[in-house]
Amino acid sequence: MNKLIILLCIVPHLLWAKSIPAEKQSQVAVITSTINEYHPVVGQKVTINYLLAVKGYFNGATRFQLPSLSKARLAQSSQFAINGSTVIDGEKYATQLWQIDVYPEHSGLLELPALSFNVEYKGAESDNHVSQLRSENLAVFAYVPEPLKQIKKYIVSSDVQLTQRWSEPQTSYQVGDIIQRDITINASDIKSIQIPAIKFPIVEGIQINVQEPKLDDQSNRGEQTASIKQTITYVIKQAGDYQLGGEQLNWWHLEKGLQQSYFEENTIKVSGFSPLQKKRLIVISTVILLLLFSYLKYRKMPPSLNSQLKKSLKNKQWPRFIALLYQKADLHANLGLLKENQNSETVAQLFEASYQAPAKTAGKDKFSACKLKELIK
Repeated sequence: MNKLIILLCIVPHLLWAKSIPAEKQSQVAVITSTINEYHPVVGQKVTINYLLAVKGYFNGATRFQLPSLSKARLAQSSQFAINGSTVIDGEKYATQLWQIDVYPEHSGLLELPALSFNVEYKGAESDNHVSQLRSENLAVFAYVPEPLKQIKKYIVSSDVQLTQRWSEPQTSYQVGDIIQRDITINASDIKSIQIPAIKFPIVEGIQINVQEPKLDDQSNRGEQTASIKQTITYVIKQAGDYQLGGEQLNWWHLEKGLQQSYFEENTIKVSGFSPLQKKRLIVISTVILLLLFSYLKYRKMPPSLNSQLKKSLKNKQWPRFIALLYQKADLHANLGLLKENQNSETVAQLFEASYQAPAKTAGKDKFSACKLKELIK
């Protein structure tokens, strides 16, 4: 019943609005649209002002629907219009200002289709009117500045602030400790959904858990601000010294150009041996063991004849010195004999006697002639 009554009230007004000539209707209700930037940067907020003016005053909700664009994002600056008044051709009009924000997402020509506003108002004679006001088509050309062409993720803003808060700091951390970090990004002239997600680098020895970001948008008298809040937890898995934080956010200031903001770094020390320290310790231990093994093996080797001669001479052990000299002379004589009789059957025995080698046991092969030649040389 109520719907029927509302329908009976609205239909006559719709018929009356359609019956008004275009010239007269344009004087009763008019719409103008203006845009603040025709050559924006990709990602920059562009504001379109739609001013609706009627003779009399508005007495109902104004309805319109934003189109869906493939190359841009549309959003209302506010859920409510800015009410006012103006004078057109000497006559007073009541006005509603609706602001639509456009955020180009691709470079090139962007066509903005016309919007249709359904308005309800009372005229000068207190008669009800329902009209549909249609705006004109608009177009802008978005571009990417040269410094941004190599940067994949950025935002266009007049002000960006990065803040963070760490859990209670400690002088030294232990394996298994958990560190919590809360970060906030505040930016002007954009929507929170446009702020790119921060990429947290992988840190060996630290498990990083990132919670879903919380988005918030505020609009106050045409000033648009956006914020993202996010919580990150670090679980310490290994000892060592770590640098946490320091992430970067690129943004474009319309007057100052490319800007880069950073989160401050936080240095933490985890007691114990880090993986790198463990590797170094293993390498050093291996080198020491090899040197010790080589030294012990060297000590077990009998000293050479020359070293024995030098030692006995230094200690003035004359009987031993003379005996070693005779031994050296015999050695040279045996070597000469070996060179002359390399193919004889007694070569192996002479070789063993010259070098004081123990006699070969039965069943072991004798030295080959080729090997003997190498050793004698």
